[in-house]
Amino acid sequence: MQSLAYGVPATPSRGKALPTVQFHSPDLLLQALGMAAPLRNWCLSRRFSRKHGSTPARVLLEWLCDDQGSTWYVLRRHPTGELVDVAVREDEVFDLLCHAYAHPLVRKTITAASLLRLMPACPASLRWCPAGVTGIFASDERHTCGKLTLTLPCCVMSLQPMESLD
Repeated sequence: MQSLAYGVPATPSRGKALPTVQFHSPDLLLQALGMAAPLRNWCLSRRFSRKHGSTPARVLLEWLCDDQGSTWYVLRRHPTGELVDVAVREDEVFDLLCHAYAHPLVRKTITAASLLRLMPACPASLRWCPAGVTGIFASDERHTCGKLTLTLPCCVMSLQPMESLD
């Protein structure tokens, strides 16, 4: 398996530490699960057309709005945690007649500190919560019952026909 950039913090829950694997991006989480690159790309961003002509996309990305009303899409966090790759528009003016934004998305690399509402870590994670149930294989830790939770950020956004977040 490839070396992936993630950490394993302990998350407290009712006095117990739950093993949680935090990833720098949804793409790295899907890669860790063994998903092939073409299938990962297909899962990370899907477009669909509406009857009135708009083409929204469902993307597995973090997003946030700043005080000026700009929407920032976090494409990737750098392993150091100091830099993030983002996509943002110059302004959020939307033309209803053309079903398009006045300005395209622009990719930038900025410091994480410049995005005030950015979460400390990407919400892409795997968390294991063992159940209190003992089974026939209770003596072997590999057969412990429990729940594995996969968390991925997701948003629906309007993209112009030639725009891409790849």
